Amino acid sequence: MNDKQDGTSQGRIPFRLRIGVTGHRRLDDEEALAAQVRRTFERVRALVPSSPFTPVLFTAVSSLAEGADRLVTREMLRDQETRLQVALPLPSEEYLRDFQSDASKREFNELLARADVVTEMPPAARRPTSASAATSSSTVTC
Repeated sequence: MNDKQDGTSQGRIPFRLRIGVTGHRRLDDEEALAAQVRRTFERVRALVPSSPFTPVLFTAVSSLAEGADRLVTREMLRDQETRLQVALPLPSEEYLRDFQSDASKREFNELLARADVVTEMPPAARRPTSASAATSSSTVTC
């Protein structure tokens, strides 16, 4: 996003609202959930509207895991002004091995390429430790 889009070139300082997501990998009805996410995002926009002097902009904070994480991220990124911050529980090369299909790996890489900020947790002796660290990083960032 350039200065003209976020209003800083006109002396306006945007308010950036970060929305973190973590959820299940297997979703029963992705279409219905995506519609609910869109409605919720619209409601948040209505509750926190931009003003002529303070634009309200959004950032999705996600680990880009399959399922809920990606669903919410994709829906939020439909808004062209939304930014993406990624907190990976492992180095990206190792995390990529968690995804079974080539399509899932491709989507992960495409979303990762759209991120403004990527935080990778260092390798850990136990994977749950590194996943917890990524969740903590997302929470602190928010």
